[in-house]
Formats: sequence, C-alpha cells, structure tokens
Amino acid sequence: LKNYNISVISIFALIICLFAAMSNADEIALYVSPKGNDSWAGSIEKPFATIQRARDAIRAMKKKGELTKPVTVYIRGGLFELEETLVFTLEDSGTRDCPITYTAYKEEKPVISGGRKITGPWKDYKGKIKVCSIPEVREGKWNFRQLFSHERRLIQSRIPNKGYYRIDLTEKDLDRDVFKYREGELKKWHNLNDVEIILFHTWNESRLFISELNEKERMVTFSGPIGRRLVRGQKYPWHINRYYIESVLEGLDREGEWYLDRRAGKLYYWPLDESQISELRAPVLSQLVRLQGSFEEKKYVEYINIIGLTFSDADYRLTKEGIPTIPDVGDIYKPSAITFEATRFCTFKDNT
Repeated sequence: LKNYNISVISIFALIICLFAAMSNADEIALYVSPKGNDSWAGSIEKPFATIQRARDAIRAMKKKGELTKPVTVYIRGGLFELEETLVFTLEDSGTRDCPITYTAYKEEKPVISGGRKITGPWKDYKGKIKVCSIPEVREGKWNFRQLFSHERRLIQSRIPNKGYYRIDLTEKDLDRDVFKYREGELKKWHNLNDVEIILFHTWNESRLFISELNEKERMVTFSGPIGRRLVRGQKYPWHINRYYIESVLEGLDREGEWYLDRRAGKLYYWPLDESQISELRAPVLSQLVRLQGSFEEKKYVEYINIIGLTFSDADYRLTKEGIPTIPDVGDIYKPSAITFEATRFCTFKDNT
C-alpha cells in the first residue's frame, strides 16, 4: 500500500510537470527584474532590467515574423524607476491570437515609479519641521507638486487643515479671474505666486495661482480664468463656492505636511516619524505609461494587457494659469499617470 501511494503521488507530480511544460510551450515568456541586465537574454535566469527592453525585444520578434504565440512579460518584485514615460505604440500591439501581457511574476510586487528618492541631508528648521536643499529645484531643472512615502501621497501644506472656506457674498458680478474672500482667510504669504487656490464648483473644481492680493478690498486675482461663474448664494448661502489653499509655508503646521520653495530650492517637511524621512520620493515624471494610437488615422494599439502592477510617484503638473474648469465638462482634458489613447481590446487589470 505504501508503494502504491508513492506511485500515485509520482504520477500526479508528473502530470503537473507536463501541464506546466505545455503551458510554457503555449507562450513566449520574457522576464524583467530590478537585478537584471538589459544585455541579457530576458530568461528567468538572465532577466532584462527594464520593461522597455522587453518591449523592444518583442518589437524585434514581430519584425522577424516570430510572434506566433501569446507573449507574457513576467515582472519580478522590486522597484523600477522610470527615466521616461513607458510608451506603447502601434508596433507594440499584439493580436487576438497572440496578445502581449505585462504582469507581476507569481505573488511578487513590482513597483513602477516615476520618482526618485530625496537624499537630503536634512536640517532642523522650526520645531519638528525639517528642511533640505535641492539644487536641481533652485536651478529650475526639477519641479514637483507631489511627495510620497512608502507609496502614500503626503499632504502639501494646507489651509485650513480640515474643511474649507467660502467666498464672500457680493452683490455685483466679478470678472472670471477674481473673487472676494472673507476677513483673515488669505494673506500675503511667502512666495505668494506659488500659492494654489482649489475652488469647488457644483461638481468639479478649479486649481488656480494667485497673481495679486488686495488685502484692503479683500480681493484675490488669479493668473488665469476661474472658468465657471461663481455661485454667490444670496438665496441659498450653503451654495456659496467653497475653497481651500495649498502650498503655503506658513501653513505647514502638522505632521505629514510639506512645502517646496521653488525659488530657494528648499523642501520643508514635518515627518510622520524620524525613520520615515529617509523614504521620501518626489516625482520626475507626470505620466508613467502611455498607449498611443492615432484617432485621426483610425489606427489603434491593440491586445496589450497590463496586470497586477503597482504604479507610484507620478506628478500632477499645472500650467502657469493653473487648471480652470470650463462650462462643458466633457471637453476638459487633464493629464493622467496612465493614458490609453486610440486603443482597443486592451486590458488594465488588478493594478494599484
């Protein structure tokens, strides 16, 4: 009976191995690892170092007519720092019978980052607030509006800390680039032109930069149009537009908040804890992945699947005028970390 059990177990093991072999034979497998090398073959023993290299290897296969099976790019766990946006174009498309899949390897966690670590050194500023110099920011070579720790987005210094203010009541129509604020809510803070006003409308928002502040008249003027007419709310006061303020050095008053002085090239931060400050990351890219077809030519990127990856450290950039809303919300275009343009039959699944 003992020998019989051993034989049954051996048969099952053999069947599993055969199914695994058949599965591997039904696809072309490439591997990418942070410990890899782009000069290697892309096998599990000799993986590539970047997803771009795997993409280019698939392009070469297609040109040679070797894409006769589905292709799976298995991405091992660890951190992948992008130096440029990962772009897939028409030449990267799969087919219905031979789709191309980029996926996490087994239960591992690959992190695709658009940022880089803030290295310091950090010095004491005031109380628990720390400060470090970033020469690239001062020189205009690096600008960011997001800051991350352990894939968590941190809060840019905010006023008020919770909730919001409301614009002041006014009897007259104002221009589209100005509103009246209530006593004490806005001040001539440090680097006033870098201060952001986030203004809520009925179902959307404007993000605006201050160009002028008249404290006597309590009027704030913006560098660009608000976009939608403000709701003054004499009949229904609760309809009055709400707003809050970001990027104010004087508003850095609680842990987890930060402020970037772009002119001086200094980053201020109140750490959640002392150990966490060494894990800060700031974006260098606003867009991590783009699938780019052509609507004009009616040519589409097709049959690319992106599954089980973690995307982190992307920026959100504004023009000098900010981003106003416009009356027809369907026409608003705002940049995104992941963009699918002129694509079809593609999958973006189980990503974070």
